[in-house]
Amino acid sequence: MSVNVYFTYFILYICLPFCFSGDSTADLETVEVTEGETITLNSHITGVKSDDGILWTFGTRNTHIAQIFKMEPFTHYDEIFRNRLQLDTQTGSLTIHNISITHSGVYKLQIISNDVSTKQFNVTVYATLPVPNITRASHSETKSSVSLTCPLLCSLDSVNKVTISWYKGTHVLSTISDSKTSSLFLPLEVEYHDKNTYSCVASNPVSNQTAQLNIINFIFCILDFMHLSPISPHCNIVTFSTTVLDGYSSKMSA
Repeated sequence: MSVNVYFTYFILYICLPFCFSGDSTADLETVEVTEGETITLNSHITGVKSDDGILWTFGTRNTHIAQIFKMEPFTHYDEIFRNRLQLDTQTGSLTIHNISITHSGVYKLQIISNDVSTKQFNVTVYATLPVPNITRASHSETKSSVSLTCPLLCSLDSVNKVTISWYKGTHVLSTISDSKTSSLFLPLEVEYHDKNTYSCVASNPVSNQTAQLNIINFIFCILDFMHLSPISPHCNIVTFSTTVLDGYSSKMSA
């Protein structure tokens, strides 16, 4: 066994992660994804040599999750990653399949050759966004006493790091961000004769969901104004669209 192999063995099994766990100067790459997706943390290595060692750790405790030693990959270390990890023996890159929110955190790659180099990936996994719900509200809910307007309410069940916004066309009217309450609510008053296009958009840094205001809402408002509304004031919108943003937030231009 060569000296380099002995060195690699020592680093992998005895020294790491303790010797280098405090390396705050390593490159840090930010990765943002939606739960259920597959991502690859790229080592940017052109080829792993036979005497090289590759070690992947996760979280503040630097838990071992994958490694390559003597060109053999090992990925069966932590239960939360069971059947999810794939290690490329040629490059040392790590692929995570069907990623979940519990996999958010810092991943550290340590490459042991003649010396030790470190790369870090700060991975944030976002929950799948539901479509926001538009209902007709009462004037008391929108804090308005104007009877010639249609009071609307956009709501969304609580999802971490999410924003909901009302749009008139491409212009943002109002916005509210994630809070400590169980749900988010954003009111809007629209005049009966208004013919603009309105929508409510739920967004996070990687995707968005849009509920489009339907003309049916105005019909119910008018019927209610004429005291002819035969149904509950809560009328759900059925028109919606989804946008996935490849890791970047999408903002409609004004």
